[in-house]
Amino acid sequence: MGYSKALVAFIDILGSKQINSFDLRLSVNMSFHTELEKFMDVETVFDSIKKYERQVYVFSDCCYIIFYYNDAVSHKDDFKLIKNGLHYISLLALEILSNNVIIRGGITFGDVYFEKDRSLFFGPAIDCAYQLESKVAVVPRIAIDEKIASDYIRNENDFIDSAPENQKEIIKKINGDIIEQENDVYYLNIFDHLNKQTILPSGISVEEIAENLLTLSKKTIEAKNEEKCVEVDANTINETEKILIKHNWLINYIENKIKSKKDCSLFLCNEDYGIFAELS
Repeated sequence: MGYSKALVAFIDILGSKQINSFDLRLSVNMSFHTELEKFMDVETVFDSIKKYERQVYVFSDCCYIIFYYNDAVSHKDDFKLIKNGLHYISLLALEILSNNVIIRGGITFGDVYFEKDRSLFFGPAIDCAYQLESKVAVVPRIAIDEKIASDYIRNENDFIDSAPENQKEIIKKINGDIIEQENDVYYLNIFDHLNKQTILPSGISVEEIAENLLTLSKKTIEAKNEEKCVEVDANTINETEKILIKHNWLINYIENKIKSKKDCSLFLCNEDYGIFAELS
């Protein structure tokens, strides 16, 4: 008994605590749980490879995701675990977003203790993932620990540099850019999936999720700006400004991803590259 190494993510739905209606808040939480349950029920490539396992703990409008090696695997490669885990978490995040909510989170790699048959989990990685969400992410994004992000980018660049010259571009297109950096914050580039023929378990397209979120954020901004015109309480105005910052950031992020969408018609699903196979 003791800690084991795993990729740990903490994800929180933003805005649900401001919902006063019991029925609406119940609907948001039920949908969140349902999407996670549906995603967990679908056999993914990660199951078929049999190398990786994942544990999801859900409470209220938050969840922890622990992505780790199967005990039967003798050779464990931390970089491959992190790479496949980031892609898995990005797909799960898209499923949550498909319910037309916005999320924020944190991801790290490190020591964690957890039990599969009950909600007992703790460790430095659990604490760090939460801190990344609450202190670093700020806007609707999933912040990634600086150490694993920089190591990931360096390893990815080394991998591409070592590939045959005629394969470098296709590898770049297929693997994409799962990590993005803004100022000193690294975060999960969820909508990099716009560049891939990604099929979610729910059947919804990534393009549809993006468009729905743009509509949600634009309507929220319009409503909050109207509220500001009649609101006199300074604390309420301050909270409204924070909400506007979050939704404006999300709009800019998604619109930039749509504009920069690449032609990935050469997308391949095989054992070497791609979202639906173990990533090298």
